[in-house]
Amino acid sequence: MQFTTWAYSIFERSISDYHQKDDVDAEIKNPYPEKSIELMFENNRYADIIRWKIAETVLPKAIVGAKFTASEANNGVTLNADPAFRAWLTDANGKLNGVQEYGYPEADIRIIEKSDTRRFNPAKDYFYPIPTFEIAQSNGNIKQNPGWQ
Repeated sequence: MQFTTWAYSIFERSISDYHQKDDVDAEIKNPYPEKSIELMFENNRYADIIRWKIAETVLPKAIVGAKFTASEANNGVTLNADPAFRAWLTDANGKLNGVQEYGYPEADIRIIEKSDTRRFNPAKDYFYPIPTFEIAQSNGNIKQNPGWQ
């Protein structure tokens, strides 16, 4: 069996489990989940969020890590005995210090970065700054992007 035939058979098997005939219309109308699954580890998520213009709702949310159980150890110390580590785990309602950082009411989810420290300014952050060298070389033809002056 040639590699391309083998790779195609693996691909066909993987998408046949994921796709259902009834879901085709829904996937055409909303391609976001499909693309996030298809390109999961290819480091394109940020560019997709910017292109789809959903950054102001997606990016200010908390960065969530893994779920931990009380019996798991952190550097040899159980989580219940380590107050510094427990301080970043959600309570039974999915809250961290009274703030709903995690979308589901689930305990012991590690919060990597809280939502109140994350910012996205749509007037500025959808654009990158133009390098000042390029602006200087343009003889005034290129102006800096909004918010980066």
